[in-house]
Amino acid sequence: MAELLFISHYEDEDKQDEEQYYAWSDSLSCGNGDVDADHRRLLDIAERVRTADMQGQDDAVVVHLLLELMEYVQGHFAREEALMQDVNYPGLADHQFEHGLLIQRVQSLYREFLDGQRVANKEMWQFLRRWLRYHIMNADVRMALFASKAPSSQTKIWEESLFTTASTS
Repeated sequence: MAELLFISHYEDEDKQDEEQYYAWSDSLSCGNGDVDADHRRLLDIAERVRTADMQGQDDAVVVHLLLELMEYVQGHFAREEALMQDVNYPGLADHQFEHGLLIQRVQSLYREFLDGQRVANKEMWQFLRRWLRYHIMNADVRMALFASKAPSSQTKIWEESLFTTASTS
């Protein structure tokens, strides 16, 4: 069910023949520099995986890049979820659920590739692109907007130390 939502959202974009399929654009910006930097890196890794696979590079190269993608996705999601916990984001559980769906899918793609069960490349890349764009432009933008308005404990600690330093001088 969740995959159908992502798939129907960006069908027209997949008809475009872009030089860089996972290109960053300002429409993907959440307004949070750290989250945006992670997203840029995530899209870059996805593009390198896709390019290596589409160019028929050695399977070891593709497997290494898929592993890099899988590890980066997990690290990025952990950083986002820590931010959400820090600001008491009310949509944390739903966001974690979406993250879990992508982690399962990327792990499945990795295992299928290792097992020699090549999935239909075009479908794999379309799914990943649609999912990333939908998730970033919807769930991540909402989360970043909330976080920008809610001071985190990190911000409070920084402000307290700044205030303490300023008042003792």
